Amino acid sequence: MLRAMREDADRYLAAPPPTVVSNGGQGDEHGYYTELPYCGWFNFWGLWGDSCRDGEINPDADREDYNQARRMARETVVLALTFRLLGEADYGHAAARNIRVWTIDSDKYLRPQFTTSQSYIELCVTQIATIYAISLLWETDLFSATERGAIESWVAQWGNSIESWQRSNNFEDWRIAMRLAIYGFTGNANKRHIAVSDFKRRIKEVVGDQGELLQELNRTKSLEYSLFALNAMAHSAEIARHQGIDLYNYTDERGVGLKKIFDYHLPFAMEKRSTQWPFPQSQDIAASDVAVYELAFSRYGDPDYLDLIQRWGRPLIEIRTFQYISLSHGSPY
Repeated sequence: MLRAMREDADRYLAAPPPTVVSNGGQGDEHGYYTELPYCGWFNFWGLWGDSCRDGEINPDADREDYNQARRMARETVVLALTFRLLGEADYGHAAARNIRVWTIDSDKYLRPQFTTSQSYIELCVTQIATIYAISLLWETDLFSATERGAIESWVAQWGNSIESWQRSNNFEDWRIAMRLAIYGFTGNANKRHIAVSDFKRRIKEVVGDQGELLQELNRTKSLEYSLFALNAMAHSAEIARHQGIDLYNYTDERGVGLKKIFDYHLPFAMEKRSTQWPFPQSQDIAASDVAVYELAFSRYGDPDYLDLIQRWGRPLIEIRTFQYISLSHGSPY
């Protein structure tokens, strides 16, 4: 696994730093902008922009800022992890370079602000990784005192923006995870406490008695989106764990908590296409959809979780934040 990650890191060493400025952004080149991925399809009446197809990505949609944000997440975390594991300076310098360009470079930085409604989910699922990468390098000498202050300010500004919106589906689960990442980094204990309370509220409001995620069941890819929401909740629990807060074992008055959600989805996540999943699922799930079970096995030690991991095969790649999760968070067999 380490060899595979290093091979990726070697490719990223020479790659140009990710940036959103080359794509403009509705009058603000530093602002984040993408078009809706499932909309803009040609419809029967010959109109554009009115036809949306749940789960089908329009190849003509402008997704460049999202592509750059995903690059930032993937490449910078892999570089930072490789540096931490191998101690070779080139990887650390490349990760720090990406962070400087993305956060504080006057020409190329990303403005830490949510913009369109689509940005709500896309920035949460990518910028948690940026904060993770920063954290991996924070105790090193790769940033000057001035840079550290500017980076801290950049992270704190996300906190100002993320409190301006709220949603009911998986957007909210990812919003809670990002709030925990922001406030853990900035040390805002009061806002972190509120985010923890919101996590507990979500268990009561959107999780069924068996562990099903009720907001995701009417989607055309309902299993995939359920695992996507579960991933967000597991992010929250893992981030909170590093802050001394146990959300892995929290349960509401019904006895429902994160483990029940993992358990409910386990039999349906064992293979690419479950014949038993009772809700719509228009395509196969991928290994990246189940990679979060590495976190579950590391915390609960349930042998059934290990069975799932072995069926899919290591290394599992969690494509949102952790990347080589089998290496960084996976427990031994």
